[in-house]
Amino acid sequence: MSKASAEIPIGAERLKIWCVLGVALSIRVFVPVIGYLRTRSVVIFHSADTNSYVLPAQELIANHRFFCQDAPEVIRTPGYPLFLTIGLLLGRLELVTVLIQIVISCFTVYMVYRTALLIFKSERTSITAAALYAIEPLSILYTSQLLAETLFAALLMTGVYLLLVYLERRRIQYLLASAVVLAMSTYVRPIAYFLPVIIAAALSIWGLATVHDKNRVSFSHIAAFLSLSMVLTGVWQIRNKAETGYAGFSGISSIYKSFYLAASILATQQHVPFVVMQHRLGYLDDELYLQQHPEQKKWTQGQRLDYLD
Repeated sequence: MSKASAEIPIGAERLKIWCVLGVALSIRVFVPVIGYLRTRSVVIFHSADTNSYVLPAQELIANHRFFCQDAPEVIRTPGYPLFLTIGLLLGRLELVTVLIQIVISCFTVYMVYRTALLIFKSERTSITAAALYAIEPLSILYTSQLLAETLFAALLMTGVYLLLVYLERRRIQYLLASAVVLAMSTYVRPIAYFLPVIIAAALSIWGLATVHDKNRVSFSHIAAFLSLSMVLTGVWQIRNKAETGYAGFSGISSIYKSFYLAASILATQQHVPFVVMQHRLGYLDDELYLQQHPEQKKWTQGQRLDYLD
């Protein structure tokens, strides 16, 4: 601990972070309560993507399989739908989910504090970092939405924290725990899929740069971290390949390339609104899409995703 942090009594440290957590909790409770009181409708907690998580969650409960509309689900990953089953089983999807997400978001605030303390060794800086996240508008907004962002942020922050603990103590259990948590975050949002590879590459470069340092990063630890990460995510890819013929981790990347990136370019070229171009391409409209691609009527889901990719 640095001299600056050592001058602060332990009781004062705890009081400050508890005050920050209290502010974070108050704001995150205030926003959904006020929103509901003004509208008297739980629809305000839903967004355009919410149903794509709820339907697989309902299928998990009803038939114990990860399907959507009678087909294996490969667009969404099972992390957030599995989380939503708590609220569905209790019969209060919106209330239960938002309440749990409020707690999770406050936990993320605390993890920001602990992570900053590991990096900067300064109580003042750590409290400031936590306070900034406590009032960060998007983290507050997403807490009240049935979307994966809040759960993903908590898992990602925990994975980073465990990684930093490993770098400080050089105990492999922390690095392996980081691999598990980061893999969990990938099941919530596939955007984290390549993060373990990036981390392993960065650790390897650091290991090479400090090869003569007795406290250097162990290459065997890095290999174990990367192997565990790949196994944990590879299991889902094997499942996708077996169920649909699609070998990717999530089909959302293929959807994004065709119906977001390509649609954006075409909308600009043809001077039409983006959402109009998405509709023309058949986004969220299988009948229209198959009218444009009749040869795909007999294709498997995996073949269609490979085409979009």
